[in-house]
Amino acid sequence: MEKPNVVFGDSLIFFLRLIPTFKVFKYAGKTLKGFGKKNEIYKDILKNIKNRKNMEYVFFGFGGVDLHLSFYYDFFIKKNNFNSISSIEKEWKKNINMNIEQYVKNISEIKTDAKKVVLGVFPSPLKKKIIHHSLYFYIQLDYNSLDDKKKKLFDKLNETKYRIARLNYFNKILKRNCEKYGIIFKNHNNLILNKDKKVKKELVDLAEYNIHLLHEPLLKILSKLPFYKKLGITKEVVDKLDKIFKQYLEDKKKEIEKRKKKKNY
Repeated sequence: MEKPNVVFGDSLIFFLRLIPTFKVFKYAGKTLKGFGKKNEIYKDILKNIKNRKNMEYVFFGFGGVDLHLSFYYDFFIKKNNFNSISSIEKEWKKNINMNIEQYVKNISEIKTDAKKVVLGVFPSPLKKKIIHHSLYFYIQLDYNSLDDKKKKLFDKLNETKYRIARLNYFNKILKRNCEKYGIIFKNHNNLILNKDKKVKKELVDLAEYNIHLLHEPLLKILSKLPFYKKLGITKEVVDKLDKIFKQYLEDKKKEIEKRKKKKNY
């Protein structure tokens, strides 16, 4: 029997695969911008929707790559003349508005009887001091190769207030376009962030370079919300994941200790 709720998105939404009523199609590293251009991912999604029957909800969860990775690629790897925070923000907002509108418009044109839901982008749990290490891993951005002016810009743009401002703006534009095209929009970052606008500790992985939120604690948050309860994300289902999660934490601790010993050796 086919699962009634289908999710298409980047790896940041892969946590939904743990719920029995969800079928997740993960497109790691793929962007909202590419979907807006009707790339191969868009075509693959159309095919998968066409081949599935009796879907209740279809979720779209792209944008995390655009916000947390492409931003840095566009302004710190590509050659450009944006040398101030104001010029970078102006150009970024112009592009984001255009990309998001096309993304949501394309979703609105997909033919299906299922209810469409666009998921807001989650915040990054990365600490400021290690962002450049993580970006080197994901997009080969070499912080040390930047000139002094670019380094200062990079450091400034990674202060919490700027990161949160970009996150909020991105989700605001997503919400605005979903309202325009009559699509459900879900954003729960108010439950993910602390009062200091940083990701809650229980959602941050022990591996500090991991850009993904911890799956099981995130599902616990969603299980408290009526919308997700009716879709099968219940306390009972999530509680069953505790054993798996505890084993994950134990394995991760051992892995980190092993790396530390190897490094010291």
